[in-house]
Amino acid sequence: MSRPYAAKLQELLQASFNLPNAVCDLGRIELGPAEIEEVTHNLYKHDKSGIDAKAHYLLAASGFNAEQVLRDISLIKFPKKDALSYNKSSAPSSGTKQLARTNSNNSNSSKKLVSTISDGGIQTSSTLAIVEPLVKESMKRFDDYLVKHVHSEWNVEKLTSTESKSSENSVVVIEKEDLGSRILGPQINEPVNMTPVMRAYGEVVTELCDKRLEVPDLINRFLDAFRSSGSNQSYTNDSWRALSSSSPTAFLEQQYREYIDHEINSHRKGAKLGGVPTCFNKIKAFVNLKYNNNGEWDRKLTLINKTPIWTYLYYLIRAGYYKDALQLVLERKDIFETMGSTFAVFLKAWVDSPTHQLSSHYTVMIHSEYLQLFRPGIKFDPYKQALYKLIGKCDLTNKNLPQVAVTTEDWLWLQFMLISDESQYTVNDLRKYILEIGMSHLADDSYKYFTILVLLKLYPEALSFMKTKDEPLAVHFAICLAATHKLTIEDAEKCNYMELLGHYTRAFRQSTPNLAVDYITLIALCTKGPEPCYEALQQLILETGRFSDLVGDRAAFTDEIVPGSIEKRMEVIASCHKMNTPSHAAYLSCIPREAALKAKKEGNIVDAILLFRLAGDSTIVLELVNQQLGILLAGVQLGQKVPESTSTAYEILQLAKNMMRIDRNALSGSKSKAVCLQLLDIADCIDLFAGNLWQQCLERISDTKLIVLSANATVDEICSISEQFQLYDESISRNIPNLMVMAMTCIVNTVKDIQKSNSQNSSIVLSQYKERASNCMIYAGLIQFKMPRTIFWKLTQLESQLA
Repeated sequence: MSRPYAAKLQELLQASFNLPNAVCDLGRIELGPAEIEEVTHNLYKHDKSGIDAKAHYLLAASGFNAEQVLRDISLIKFPKKDALSYNKSSAPSSGTKQLARTNSNNSNSSKKLVSTISDGGIQTSSTLAIVEPLVKESMKRFDDYLVKHVHSEWNVEKLTSTESKSSENSVVVIEKEDLGSRILGPQINEPVNMTPVMRAYGEVVTELCDKRLEVPDLINRFLDAFRSSGSNQSYTNDSWRALSSSSPTAFLEQQYREYIDHEINSHRKGAKLGGVPTCFNKIKAFVNLKYNNNGEWDRKLTLINKTPIWTYLYYLIRAGYYKDALQLVLERKDIFETMGSTFAVFLKAWVDSPTHQLSSHYTVMIHSEYLQLFRPGIKFDPYKQALYKLIGKCDLTNKNLPQVAVTTEDWLWLQFMLISDESQYTVNDLRKYILEIGMSHLADDSYKYFTILVLLKLYPEALSFMKTKDEPLAVHFAICLAATHKLTIEDAEKCNYMELLGHYTRAFRQSTPNLAVDYITLIALCTKGPEPCYEALQQLILETGRFSDLVGDRAAFTDEIVPGSIEKRMEVIASCHKMNTPSHAAYLSCIPREAALKAKKEGNIVDAILLFRLAGDSTIVLELVNQQLGILLAGVQLGQKVPESTSTAYEILQLAKNMMRIDRNALSGSKSKAVCLQLLDIADCIDLFAGNLWQQCLERISDTKLIVLSANATVDEICSISEQFQLYDESISRNIPNLMVMAMTCIVNTVKDIQKSNSQNSSIVLSQYKERASNCMIYAGLIQFKMPRTIFWKLTQLESQLA
């Protein structure tokens, strides 16, 4: 359609005003003879009333002589029967035919509308009883027509006009309305004390925001914060270390080296370390503790020259001492040559490779040797088999070595060593397997399983798993991952990154809202745009009510804005999304404005006033101030001053005065400004009235020109002023009744004072005051239906005191 949607809707609205809204507006109802006959027959069964005079007038107006017809009918002789009955199938009598010829002009109407005569009997009905149901039926049909045509056309117009926006914008609006509350989650009714770990983590988060995300070695900063809090959970410590490690195998090997040192230090006598504590000597001591019992080696080990060479090599590689393992092989080269093994060649090629991968040539050779050495039914050293499997990626159909990999960490290290992008066993296969078997088959501790997921870089799954076990750990792990660009936006959506950070702030939103701002600011690290962060900040403003801390404040006399914590963090949000300065400033003003709109919608008008003021919307602020000030002034009990100290009324009153003083030029020509000034005048009148300053109060009320208090006012002038009442702002009109009561009270008390004074001109002055009271009552009488009834009754009582 070529016309704009707004014009079409306006046209349809105007057309609706022309629809009939009363029965008298409907057109004449015209029914055919057959319809009238059918209705007459149906009504006769229920209507046995006599002749109605109104029916005669109605029929006479249509040219039908009912009396003549009835006289003709009375001349007809009918067969006698016990009871009158109607036989529709009988043939008409001769009398009926003669009656039809006599009234040929009205034959159809007389025969069907008034009476139906046959050999079987006669039927008579009231005409009004017939017409009334016809009118109702016609109204029903007209209503059905409206529903079917007009309403359907309206629905089509409405659907067409909103079709282009409903499919997209409606969803966006719903999500926008709920996003802030969804991110922050429900509030906690009871206060929660922050633990030392939470406080330590919070200091790092604040530092991260202060330095605009430029904190070096952030992972170790969080790890140091965890340690400084006094917590001593080794698995939590391992989780942070796993995140900072260069690779999963490097972490597991470092962990194993620490385990070896711990075992040797715990059993120094049995370890028999001695000499220089080289890497090989440590491994030798560890193997002695593990498999040598009073000089007897475990029978599963293969000894060459009384040395478990394969065991030493395996544990050297397990601890990450690759070069030490190669050095041992080269020093004992004679042992391998006597066995006819080319293992030394394979190991050297594997250690020298940057990726620890054998060439295709060596891969074929080691696979062939593996098949020969470890055939079923042959006894062999399990550590020797493990070395061949690790270096050559042999026999990947069997990836478990239960005799060697006895712990979860050993098994996991073995899996990482067997993984290769070029082989049939990849990291994705391992991830899928870990997620399938879950925690119950891998670890007896949730932190241990969390560390495994971190090593596999299953970050969304790790965070989703840990947030119900240890929320502080999950939250700060997520922040660290996001800040170091290890958590993608897609991953953040999987683990509900926004809700994770938002819900965490529930414990300290009220106590330390500035810290909550820091956490919500970091939501911007993993979102497509800054909007979710702004929505959460708006919700935080409304929930806490800490406007001055969060949004800032305006100085009482200079009106200078003191920045809040949100403004201090806007640079961080802007840097996350590469926003320029104008966009940043626009969003900064948008946050308190959107929060103000939401507060106004929820009925928190005082909060909305403060937020609009912080957003710089002076016009809206003044409108809301007028609205609230009008309500508060109207609620002040006569004889009392406007509440002071910390009351809401006093705060709004002071805000109105400050705005008139500071923003006077900016609001010049504004209708709201004029209303505000009048409300301030009314507030002055209330204070004067409370101080019993009758004459001053009366003159102050008269100066407002809101009511008629002039002794010289004519009736026409009073009527003209009363007509202006409906044009007053609602905040003004609601205070007019109290103004009139105060004015009449002032006049009564002033008159009493004058009468007591007995001055020479007292009679003239009294006459003027009574005339003023009379004009006030005339004005009150003209608007009495627009104010409470008790007010007019009270005014009447006051007037009677002047008689």
